This record gives sequence, structure tokens and C-alpha cells, in this order.
Amino acid sequence: MSCDFVDMTNLDNLKKAIKKNTKLVWIETPTNPTLKVIDIKAATKICKEKGVLSVVDNTFLSPVF
Repeated sequence: MSCDFVDMTNLDNLKKAIKKNTKLVWIETPTNPTLKVIDIKAATKICKEKGVLSVVDNTFLSPVF
């Protein structure tokens, strides 16, 4: 098992990072500690097109928002 860390503020990076054996894309938004925000809808669309499960972690953002 392996993992790659990808800057998904540019979704071309995500497209390039998905390989034949990719099973899951973990999206953290906003990122900790830099507070970068990922386009969840666009990222999950890419994952669906490639048949890859996507998970979004927004632990850093309070449930208030």
C-alpha cells in the first residue's frame, strides 16, 4: 500500500495522480494548517469518472459553518 500527497488546489494534479490501482482519494478542506480550500464538487467528479472512492475530511472546519 502507498499514498501520494497532492496539492488539489490545481485539479490537474489530482488527474495526474490517479493511477490504475488508486482506490481512494482523501480530500482535506480546508487544509490544516494552510487553510487552502479544495473544490469538492470538481474533485469528486474527477474521482467518479475514474471509478475512485472519494472521502472529504473537514475536521478543521467547525460544524458551525
